[in-house]
Amino acid sequence: MVNDPEASGFDTGAASDVEIAHPDAIVTLQLALLVLLFPAAGHASDMVKTADRRVKVMFCGAAAMLVGSVPIFEMMLLEPSTGMAFFMQTCFSCMLAAIGGPMAAWFVEAFPPMVRYSGVGMGYNFSQAVFGGSAPLIATALIGQGLKLGPMFWVSFVSLVAIGGQFFARKAALAGDTAASLVATASADPTGSPPAVEGVENPTAAAQLEPSAGAGAPGGDVA
Repeated sequence: MVNDPEASGFDTGAASDVEIAHPDAIVTLQLALLVLLFPAAGHASDMVKTADRRVKVMFCGAAAMLVGSVPIFEMMLLEPSTGMAFFMQTCFSCMLAAIGGPMAAWFVEAFPPMVRYSGVGMGYNFSQAVFGGSAPLIATALIGQGLKLGPMFWVSFVSLVAIGGQFFARKAALAGDTAASLVATASADPTGSPPAVEGVENPTAAAQLEPSAGAGAPGGDVA
């Protein structure tokens, strides 16, 4: 866009002598960086000792993208250069890794085995189609209205939607961990029954349907 605004249809307002060198190399390096950051972010979520550990790390990535997308992109437009382009891409790589790294483990923990394939397939692909598939159209429309930062406003909006979804994901994770703890308590005392807990109608059944929710939680393995 900076190098050839006429061909891209996106005039950043950069001076004609400004050119970002080797944009293909920058993107390739960022993909290599993601290969390292994804497992690192997943490991970071393993180190958190709460039932909502995956969501906490994903929230950091989504919150950073919500707050930082527009300012970082604006910096790129104000001072377009090879170094700034690399810096911008690195920031987004870190944000994306914080979301995507723990996501695979969260998929396993969020869905019981009998519905996991359908739940993950429908939820992930529906979101990709709605928000990712519409991104080029929306970005082009916003740029056409003269909003150079329009694409980043869309990224911020999607990040806000993600944070809303993470709120419910965290609530479900904590409820599943509570149910698992109650079942463990009941197993230690066969004469008693698990007390009621808000959001869990049948703690014993909930723990049986969602064994993975408590398996890796600090409360212990309920299998």
